[in-house]
Formats: sequence, structure tokens, C-alpha cells
Amino acid sequence: MTEDPAYGASRWWRLAAYGLLAVSTQLLWLTYAPVTTETAAALHTSEAAVGNLAVVFPLLYVVLGLPAGRLLDRRFSGALLLGAVLTGAGALVRVAAPFDFAVQMTGQVVIALGQPLVLNAITALAELYFPPRERPTAVAVGSASLFVGVLAAMGLAGPLWRLGGLPLVLYLEAVPAVAGALGVAAGLCFGRRRQAGATRLVRFRPDRLVWQLSGLLFVGMGLFNALSTWLETILDHFGRADIAGNLLAAMALAGIAGAALIPPRVTTARSSRSFMLAALWLTMAAFGALAAYHFAAWLYAWMAADGFVLLAALPVLLNWVERHVGAGQQASAVGLVMLAGNLGGVVLVLALETVIAYPYRTLAGMALAAAVGIVLALTIRAGAATGEMPTNETLTR
Repeated sequence: MTEDPAYGASRWWRLAAYGLLAVSTQLLWLTYAPVTTETAAALHTSEAAVGNLAVVFPLLYVVLGLPAGRLLDRRFSGALLLGAVLTGAGALVRVAAPFDFAVQMTGQVVIALGQPLVLNAITALAELYFPPRERPTAVAVGSASLFVGVLAAMGLAGPLWRLGGLPLVLYLEAVPAVAGALGVAAGLCFGRRRQAGATRLVRFRPDRLVWQLSGLLFVGMGLFNALSTWLETILDHFGRADIAGNLLAAMALAGIAGAALIPPRVTTARSSRSFMLAALWLTMAAFGALAAYHFAAWLYAWMAADGFVLLAALPVLLNWVERHVGAGQQASAVGLVMLAGNLGGVVLVLALETVIAYPYRTLAGMALAAAVGIVLALTIRAGAATGEMPTNETLTR
């Protein structure tokens, strides 16, 4: 393939460094979740307090999501560099005193402050360093990195704890965070980037479609977080709690594959809307399937199928946002929809907690949330679903 002279070949290693940093944000966020009981004993605190080490991430995202997006749209390199530094620094803070709860919380807060700057940069990074035909792939890689981080957090904490306790977990999780931060810093400070004239910054004002897409991500991320939180409790009522972790791993693995394969093939607003509807219909059917039968092969098949489409919906939606708003407003728009997604994760988890003692009601509540998403997708006007906003090829700094 002939290289576009406006883009350097270094864009791929720059994307790899960003992907490693994105993986680290999720890995550091969920460090303590798989070993909550053990961490509480090691830190001489309660399990609820250990849970707060993760809760600070969505809470700060809700507060900082939009300001972080605006900062990225105005000073992309400086804002992403700040996010990288905060991520690496927070990981090192945790290593300084592995058994001190205050130090661990300080490290988590530092990382959480950087997370919106890192995650909101996904589409802007693609627009800045990749030609239009490669942007869906770049966004897909960045989005899939998030699911890799979730899977790594769930799979590594237990084995690492058994080998060396909390210090080993913190030391080894700091390695990709620092490496990713250094890689992103090198990519921003050195290497070739596209040369383009500056365009006037336009204040970001969410339109009807951006609000609708925010609502869709509220539902999608809310369902994923709720399922991740409550699946073991639901299956415990059916006598299958022993496979809950493996089911979530299967869902995440399938989601990584879906996030990598589907977005480059969904390149128009019409196909994006159709895919969102298909993903939500399948998700709603999956909750019915989980309620109907409980043998292992059935559960694995449905969770993998649902993960393949539900997790792929994130990069598809982010690509849709990128095409719609154009250059100079992408990070602000991503900040809004990601804020809505994080808020959905908190709201749906808490709402379903009220009926968690009744597994069929819990699954019905999840199905109802998916149905709300379907109705919301259907409200997107035909013009918004078929038209393409022209992409502004000029660069906003």
C-alpha cells in the first residue's frame, strides 16, 4: 500500500502506544475488584472502602468528561500528554506504599484525573494521525484496548496475588502504565504528524443526534457494567455462580474481536444505526435466554454472541460521532457521550441493586433497559441515519 504523503508511517506505533496507555487505564481502575476481600485484609480496611478505590473513576469522569474534551479540542498534544503523565504517575504512587490505604486512594485519584484526557482522545487521535479510510480501524483499536484492559484486570490479579500479594500486583501493573505513558509522550513530542492549516474553533453545542447517541451509550455501557457487576449474583440463584467469571471473560474476548472486526465495516450513519438496533435486539434476547436455561454451553454461547456485538457498539458509536461533528469538536463530543456512558454504568447498577434478590426481575430490568435503547435508536431521524456529515480535514489545535 502506498503511503499517503500527508501521514507518516509512525502513526501505527503511535497508536500502539496509545492502546497500551488505554489498556492501563482500565487495568489500574479494576486492580482491586477481583481481589476485594484480600485487599481489604491487606490494607486493614473494609470491603466497601476497597470498592471506593474503583468508584472514584466513574465519579470523576462525570465531573471531568466535558472539560477534558474541550481541553483536547484546544490543545490536543498537551492535554493527552497530561493524561499520560497522570496515568503513569498514579501507578507509581500506588507502588510507593502498597499497604497504605490513603496512598492507594491518592494513586487512584491521580489516575482517575487522567482517564478522561486519555479516553476522550480516541477519535481525535484517529483524525489527527490517520487518513479517512483508516480512521474506523484506529478507533476500533483504541476502543478494543479498553476491553483488553478489563480482561487483563480480571484475569491477572488473582494469579499475581497468589505469587506475591498486593505489592506484586501493583508493581507489574505499573509497568504497562509507565511504558504507555512514555510511548505516548514520545509520539507527541517526536515523529511526524500531519501538516494542515488551523481552523477556527467552534464552541461545541450538542445537537439532537449527539444527545441521542449519548443516550444509546448510557444504555450500552450501563448494561455492560450491570452485567459485569451482578452476573455472579444472578447465576448464584440458578446454581451456576462458579462459571460467572469465565462467562464474563468469554464476553470480553468476543467483544475484543467484535470491536476489532466490525467498525471498519460499518462506515455510514445508516449502517451504524442498523448495527446499534441489531446489537440491542440481540442483547435483549440474551437476557431472555439467560433466564430460560442455565446449562453451561447455552450460557457461554449467548454471552459470547452478546459480547461480540454489544462491546463493538462502542467504537461504532464513536466513529459515528466523529463523522457527525467533524474536526475541532470531536473530543468534546466524545467527552459528552462517554460521560453519559459512565453515568449509565452507575445508574443501572444501582437501580438493579433494588431487585437483585429476584434474578428474573433483574434480567427483566436489563431487557427493559435494552428495549429503551431500541426505542431511542428508532427515534433517530431518517436524515441523520442516512446522511453523512463532511469530515473537516483541517486540523484544530
